[in-house]
Amino acid sequence: YNVILNGCGNNLVRESLLKLLDRINLLRGTSLVQPNRMTQSLKEIDQMFKFIKSKNYDAAKDAAYNHIQAAAKVALAVIAAEK
Repeated sequence: YNVILNGCGNNLVRESLLKLLDRINLLRGTSLVQPNRMTQSLKEIDQMFKFIKSKNYDAAKDAAYNHIQAAAKVALAVIAAEK
């Protein structure tokens, strides 16, 4: 994330996203400890970075959305199983 945030060129966006990332760290911890999620997450982040680097912003947006949805699905399943 640091590469993306530091390379965005907009400090307001960077600061806003850093605050958001702080808030989702708890959910990230829940999802990343599940089998295969870390490997898949790194692939998703790499894909986002490649799209941003190539200035394919629509694909980057879609990749970011899919990344969040995949993480949320895993985290929500873990939370539901703990109840």
